[in-house]
Amino acid sequence: MISREGMVIVGGNTYSVPDATQRRFVEVHTLANEIRIFEDAG
Repeated sequence: MISREGMVIVGGNTYSVPDATQRRFVEVHTLANEIRIFEDAG
């Protein structure tokens, strides 16, 4: 879940997300050289 501050923690690192996704659930894909964060459309 995205924090009130617009941040998500993945693997001990903190990433910011766009304001429109704040306080929603997201799906996170961790790849070898990138992190992909998808907003839950449901």
